[in-house]
Amino acid sequence: MPPAIGDGELDRRLDAMGRQFEETVARLTDNQEVIAGIKAFLRMLRTETA
Repeated sequence: MPPAIGDGELDRRLDAMGRQFEETVARLTDNQEVIAGIKAFLRMLRTETA
């Protein structure tokens, strides 16, 4: 079983993953509606974890 992660560390990891994901998605230009939906989903996740 992996070691437990504290809430602060988990939040930092999720934020870092979200930023990296947003940066990657921002490079895509084929389907702007999908990109906007994914970004909105990530914002929603951030507000629920805050």
